[in-house]
Amino acid sequence: MIHPIGVVTHPAPDLSAPYFAETLSGLGQTIPHFLLNPSTETPVSGLLFLAPGAQDPCLARAVETGLPAVILNGEGAGLPSMDLDNAAAAHAVVSHLLKNGGRRIALINGKLETANGAARQAGYQRALEEAGLPWDPARVETGNFSRAGGRWAMERFLALEESPDAVFAANDHMALGARDVLLERGRRVPDDVLLAGFDDIPEAATAGLTTVRQPLSSMARLAGEWLSGWIRSGRRPDPERVRVPGELIVRSSSGPRFE
Repeated sequence: MIHPIGVVTHPAPDLSAPYFAETLSGLGQTIPHFLLNPSTETPVSGLLFLAPGAQDPCLARAVETGLPAVILNGEGAGLPSMDLDNAAAAHAVVSHLLKNGGRRIALINGKLETANGAARQAGYQRALEEAGLPWDPARVETGNFSRAGGRWAMERFLALEESPDAVFAANDHMALGARDVLLERGRRVPDDVLLAGFDDIPEAATAGLTTVRQPLSSMARLAGEWLSGWIRSGRRPDPERVRVPGELIVRSSSGPRFE
């Protein structure tokens, strides 16, 4: 008997959020029957982990069961994984901000314990190092991928003796939260502070937010093909690690500045 695929994501997803809506839509193109966060007693033919933490104990348990299992938007436990090249995408964003005059560039990151958070911070730091600029830990805050977190981080940055002249947020929700604070404080975007996000959610276009577009639907579809092929053939995917380039979408929030 063929059982459905289990899609594991923690915490439980907001299915109306653009990230999950587009990802699950793409997955449904190749895996029409799947269960979100099935219980350990529910029989499944395979598992797809969506954006897990690198040390998520569920990954190790999946390896122990011997079930076919792949990771989308993350990595860990030696499982096959498909993800955006987050380090390269973050590097491209920060390089763009540098080109447009940013020098005190701050980062609002998500969670460093996730592979994506670590990779985006690595790309940010590499771009600064290549420009000969110091990496200042005071200009890095964690916003937990929420708009409220972006607001909190921006308030912290504005309290610094030298506040940032550019901000890169590791998702658009945090970037929009930062933008809210800047506008409330009378700071002009981009004339006073350059701003960029990540993910290209619908509101990013309305706000004129520079961001990175991820091919979420096609990545999910390919991850579904990986997993389905493994279940049918009994062979692990080859190659086992794929990194997909993101697309820098340049809008008005990142300059150039007009004095």
